[in-house]
Amino acid sequence: MLETVFYAIICMLAVYGAISLATHIFSLISQKARRENQGIRLVMLVKNQAENIEGIVRNIYEENLLRRAGLPDKLTIIDMSSGDETPQILERLSRRYGYMDILSEKDCSKVFSDFDHGTDFSVSQRSN
Repeated sequence: MLETVFYAIICMLAVYGAISLATHIFSLISQKARRENQGIRLVMLVKNQAENIEGIVRNIYEENLLRRAGLPDKLTIIDMSSGDETPQILERLSRRYGYMDILSEKDCSKVFSDFDHGTDFSVSQRSN
């Protein structure tokens, strides 16, 4: 009886170890794929989308769409001079999720220029 219990515990530990190893290997493969996709970046151009933008951004982050697609976790949104509440909503969402760059229309060319040179354009680099 004691031998059977001991054998069952050993089997459970072996299964746990195999699952842990598989999870770790999958994680390493995902990280490698993400590094290889550094040349892909999700940039959204928005204008007067106060009614829609919050739902779209929340879905992207809460469903892990960037990670599932193997993309870097940062989302760049360029506001094309919205006349509604879009900029305020974007700033609030940026504080909540943290991995977002909210840029103005005049920063658009800088984003593409930096992308061509392989550099990361972040909020701290944008012009005001």
